Amino acid sequence: MGFLKKMMAAIGVGGAKVDARVNNPSLRAGDTLTGVLAVQGGSVEQRIERINLGLATRYRHDDTHVTHQLTRAQVVPAFDLRAGETREFPFSLPVPLDTPLSLPGTQVWLATDADIAGAADPGDQDHLQILPSREAETLIMAAQRLGFSLSGSEIEHHHGRIAQELAFRPPHGQYRVAEVEMMLFHTGGG
Repeated sequence: MGFLKKMMAAIGVGGAKVDARVNNPSLRAGDTLTGVLAVQGGSVEQRIERINLGLATRYRHDDTHVTHQLTRAQVVPAFDLRAGETREFPFSLPVPLDTPLSLPGTQVWLATDADIAGAADPGDQDHLQILPSREAETLIMAAQRLGFSLSGSEIEHHHGRIAQELAFRPPHGQYRVAEVEMMLFHTGGG
């Protein structure tokens, strides 16, 4: 029976499960995401080589969307997990200033993956709401004070990096433009 359980765990049946429990799923770009990783042992003992956390999004490339890992960090080193055992590990993960904002057309999530010796990755995804940094909020508010309304958002691969494009529409008849598009690139001071 032990051999069968080990084989089943290797393909993900009866194996360990990983769940990221996020304390602050709504946060500003530049803040720190915190929470606890809960690891639940399956029906057999398994060696967890590492658990990684990262932020991910999708961007448009030609006519398709590509999943892109924005950040990735090892947050739990190797350990052995007994059958049925539960272990919890607190985590904190910085959210870079250039993380895309959660707007219509844009999603950002916490991607959890576990490297388990001889087994399938019991990954986890938790959607986040990324709010603008103080600097980005100032820019967006200035556009809105001029009467522009945010009409869309899209992630693109631009000059070798991922960038979020924000589209603003002017009030009817007030300006001689149909739309203003902005890409925000944070630097050291703004």
